Order: sequence, then C-alpha cells, then structure tokens
Amino acid sequence: MRWSKVVVDFVRWLWANTDNVTKWLQVIALAAAAYWAYTRFLAGERPSLETRVGVTASLRGEKPGPAPDLCYVFLNVGLTNQGIVSFDVRSIHVLAWQSEIPSPTTGPVQSINLDEITHGQKIIDSDENLNMHFSPGESTSQTYAWVVREQPGIYLFRAEMDAVSNARVNKHIRTQTWSQNLCTH
Repeated sequence: MRWSKVVVDFVRWLWANTDNVTKWLQVIALAAAAYWAYTRFLAGERPSLETRVGVTASLRGEKPGPAPDLCYVFLNVGLTNQGIVSFDVRSIHVLAWQSEIPSPTTGPVQSINLDEITHGQKIIDSDENLNMHFSPGESTSQTYAWVVREQPGIYLFRAEMDAVSNARVNKHIRTQTWSQNLCTH
C-alpha cells in the first residue's frame, strides 16, 4: 500500500467523522504539525545522521635500522566513528613524499605549505587493506611500517580513505602528518 493512499484514506475517514468547523481546524492543525515535524527533522535529526569520522595520524622514525643508513618508519592511523550511523572502510591509500627543507626567503619567518611538499620525491604510494565495519563509537588504530633510507628533508605522510554507508561513499577522509629529518631520532 502506498503512503499517499494511506493519507487519502485517513483524510476521508477524518472528514466523514467530524463536523465542518472541526474538520477545517483539524486539517490546518495536521498541516502545521507536518510542517513542524519536517523542519525539526531537517534542522535537528538529519545532520546527526551524517557520517562523522574522527581520524588521527602519528609518525615516528626509529634508528638503528637494518643497515647503518636505514631507519624504521611507523605511521599510525586511528579511525573513530563519532556519529550515530555505521559505515565501512575498505582500504587506506598511503602516500609519502620527501622534499627539501625550505629556508626563509624574506624576513625571519616563512610559512610552510604542506601541499608544496607533494611536488617533491614520492617515496610511498600504496593501498593498504582495512576492510572494517564501524558501528557508532567504534574505533581502530592501524600501524604501517617501512624501512627508509636516511635523507635530510621534510617528509609528508598522507592517508586517504572513503567511508561507505548504504553502498555509497558518504565521506572522503584525509589525514596527514610530517616530520623533518625523519631518521635522525
């Protein structure tokens, strides 16, 4: 049964069982209540049904590595479902770049645009399997590890993923972290 037929049947029943003045007052009250409920849903409930993902990233390098000029690098990515709607994350795309350390060109301070580091040498570009379902409040932490050759510079690590709910991508998530001279710690 379609919802429009249910509404029409209800209005016919209402009309047949009340007097004319009461009928019009009920129709007006019903329309006002429907409008109020719809606007309350749009303003209050609907935003809370959006996919909300908390994501963190931390990076660390450890020496000694397996050889004198190598170190171990660990990227920890944390995901938390901060909303009330479940979602899935199938994979995480991890990227990393190494770039020259910028020096101030004018004055004592220069802003570092992290997106400019992506013009440096790409050192990691891999898809990592996660394949997890996140119920409300659920979280996980994944650590990815590499062996990296020591090079001075700035290292930018980025993790990108899609939160999928009801078979459609609800949110593209990206987090990044950086370190100077990663292997010198």
